[in-house]
Amino acid sequence: MEVRALCLHYSEGDVLRHLEDLEELLKDFTSSADKALRKRGLTKPSMRLALPQLSAPHLNDIKDLAKSLQELAEKIGLDYVGGLHVNSSGLRDVGKPLLNAIVENDRVFASSYLSKLSDIPLIARFIDSLRSYAEVGASVRFVCLMYSRVETPYLPAATTLSPTHGISAAALYASDVKRAKSISRLKPKLLDIAKRIHSLAREVASSTNLKWAKVDMSLSPWANESVAEALESLAKCSLEEPGVLSCIKTLAKVIQRLEKDVALTGFNDVMLSYAEDERLMELGAADSLSISQLMLYSMACAVGIDMLPIPSTLGIKWIKNLLLDMFTISDIKKKPLGVRLLPTNAKPGDLVNIWFFKNVPIPKMK
Repeated sequence: MEVRALCLHYSEGDVLRHLEDLEELLKDFTSSADKALRKRGLTKPSMRLALPQLSAPHLNDIKDLAKSLQELAEKIGLDYVGGLHVNSSGLRDVGKPLLNAIVENDRVFASSYLSKLSDIPLIARFIDSLRSYAEVGASVRFVCLMYSRVETPYLPAATTLSPTHGISAAALYASDVKRAKSISRLKPKLLDIAKRIHSLAREVASSTNLKWAKVDMSLSPWANESVAEALESLAKCSLEEPGVLSCIKTLAKVIQRLEKDVALTGFNDVMLSYAEDERLMELGAADSLSISQLMLYSMACAVGIDMLPIPSTLGIKWIKNLLLDMFTISDIKKKPLGVRLLPTNAKPGDLVNIWFFKNVPIPKMK
């Protein structure tokens, strides 16, 4: 187990007026985190800041806010900021400034909450407009959220919903799941991981005089920590075969039942993030992965369609139809989902570089 992320949730909406206070709080946060991590012999994780959704009076501040957040992150040594959160209808007025903000500021992430079905074409056009900026990773820094927002350390969705500041944390434990090979053997291990991560978050919150500390125990991939491999180990079959859907649902239930022992926040589900998961990319390169499979897994508690590169042949109409299907799934489940697509000008089968994700294979969207 490793710590994937520690996130400071800042509840003040008018950030530009409180930059000095925020800077001091971030200094305390990073200092407290360093001490708590050293005490436990843990590697420093991704350090993040999450802000509330932008209110209407502050939508015109996107350019200045993004620049200030970028400069603040660089000064403090913060990795990323979930700071530009808007409703889908707001894209009509701020789509261009929002696009420029995530293109020009590589530590600042954005999201749009799909508040009504009629806004799907608007979001589809915005996602497609990111195609020209694939190499700088603008599409990596934007997600469309459905059903509801979530208070999570996971970007780009990372936001603050609580009325007070707090700390959230995420763990990286796909290898632990793979080694367990069965749900029964996994349960005590997950509880141990959750308690250790929660203890870390509580100590950081206490040292920073913050009101709350919670954990998003979602199973997420990163590099050689493959969720796809973990699922194959538990289900005892390949990801494209029957049996995986049931495994995802069972595993998600185990994760969500941890709330009896630790304070949870966020998704607490299974994350199948294509460009972050070596096994998923291997299946994509071999034409053994379909968009229908990924949507099916979202029905069972996968968090959504995430970090999926799409070729030049799939444009606004395809994106719009996918968003409509995913909205339908979120409505059936009554749970939040995210869609993070990475539009490219490449062909299926090509290898592309998207920000620091190198040689990502473009799958055929069967």
